[in-house]
Amino acid sequence: MPTLILYIFIWKHLTGGSPPVQNKIPSPQSPVPSPQSPIPNYNGR
Repeated sequence: MPTLILYIFIWKHLTGGSPPVQNKIPSPQSPVPSPQSPIPNYNGR
């Protein structure tokens, strides 16, 4: 168990204070390019 805590601690330092569980957070980064879609809309105007 102590090893897991150490692993998370190292992960926090590697991810900048984000546990491995938050590894799924990069998912929201997918929709980020979405806003780039509406940008061409402005060009259409």
